[in-house]
Amino acid sequence: MFILQLKEALRHLYRNRMFTLINLIGLSLGLPAFIYVLILVSHETRFEIFTPIVK
Repeated sequence: MFILQLKEALRHLYRNRMFTLINLIGLSLGLPAFIYVLILVSHETRFEIFTPIVK
């Protein structure tokens, strides 16, 4: 059953090549951007933990 679904998905991707290309470009740009933002937010929130409270 899985083999049939895989074949059908590959046929669909082959028939709609431009749509597939747009989706792959979006995925390849979006995933690194998400990881970069995640690392940036993680880095920025780390400073609050070690800052002493001054009164």
